[in-house]
Amino acid sequence: MSYWTLTDEQHATLIDMLVDAGGLTVLAESHDRLGRDSVGLRVSDEGTSYQSTLLISEDTGRIQASRTS
Repeated sequence: MSYWTLTDEQHATLIDMLVDAGGLTVLAESHDRLGRDSVGLRVSDEGTSYQSTLLISEDTGRIQASRTS
């Protein structure tokens, strides 16, 4: 994702897909490394150890950062 250039609509669609897939946890309000307000979301698969964490901008609704483990 570090090289993605998505439109606002594509970001919204991706976030909606994550919500619809299940396994989504809202973590907390946070700040990205530039100090922008964001909300953390974690997506996990109960059958595996897969987890992906996203920071979503409170101002724009766009994905600011992600980490997968």
